[in-house]
Amino acid sequence: MTTANSIQKSAKTAGLAYLLIIVTSILSMIFGSFKLMVEGDLESTLSNIASNQFLYRIGAAYDLLMYMGVIILSVALYRVLKPVNKSVALVALLSRFAEALVGSITVVCSMVILIVIHGDYASDLMLKITTLVFDIKDSLMTIVFAFLGFGSILFCYNFYVSRLIPRIIAAFGILAFVLVFGESIAVLLFSTESTVVTGLPAILFEITIGLWLMIKGVNTKYVKEIIN
Repeated sequence: MTTANSIQKSAKTAGLAYLLIIVTSILSMIFGSFKLMVEGDLESTLSNIASNQFLYRIGAAYDLLMYMGVIILSVALYRVLKPVNKSVALVALLSRFAEALVGSITVVCSMVILIVIHGDYASDLMLKITTLVFDIKDSLMTIVFAFLGFGSILFCYNFYVSRLIPRIIAAFGILAFVLVFGESIAVLLFSTESTVVTGLPAILFEITIGLWLMIKGVNTKYVKEIIN
């Protein structure tokens, strides 16, 4: 049975998960294996990976743990928002699960690259193989962001209609993830380059809602309304 106390606990769990995922993701981009990548220079990238294999493995392990965190976050949000609109919350949950599943496949791609570079990574064959794997990984990441955007829009919609958090935060979340989802579809349709700028509102939103849910939780007044 869903109770106000269980919803509040799930909200706190979701807030913690939001913060852990976004903060560690930012730290990973700054200090992790991401810095091994050299834009437009595959040979240098492979050389960096070969010379820093443990750091690269840490990056792959972090990505896997992060997608596990997405599952925890999604379940917590579903438990909070199921009483609002179960169908919408379930679709959002499944979308975020799909994000985690496809994201986990990108981790496999990372490990394939690591296996390949044990050979002569400067050879034409190895360069072709790694180029293909990187291209597949990039395409998969586009799909990851599409599922992330779609699921997050639905979760934010439920937050908006329920007033469990301030509507301005929920509305900002909808807008932020419309940008993420829209860019992902544009990349698939038109082969455009994704940009960091469109993801900045989503990052700001996840920090904001993470802090809000951790500190304030959900509005008790409206929790009682949705469970009655």
